[in-house]
Amino acid sequence: MPELDIATYAAMDPNELESKRRAILTKAAGNHDNLELSDLHELAAITGVLRRRASGPPKAVKEKKAPGAKKPGKATVDDLA
Repeated sequence: MPELDIATYAAMDPNELESKRRAILTKAAGNHDNLELSDLHELAAITGVLRRRASGPPKAVKEKKAPGAKKPGKATVDDLA
């Protein structure tokens, strides 16, 4: 079975992806045994693309508010005197 190209689904309109997803789910009629393996792979690809789009852009890294405290080095015998 050929592998699915995620880029083809990423280029599709969200409405088109949703209609394809609904068509596959309607075909399943509540039982995954009604689907072929290719339908399951397509459903997984569509769901992944829709989920990535819904999550939005990555969050920006926050700046540190205060510099971290310096860690002291190892204590020596001279420090004890």
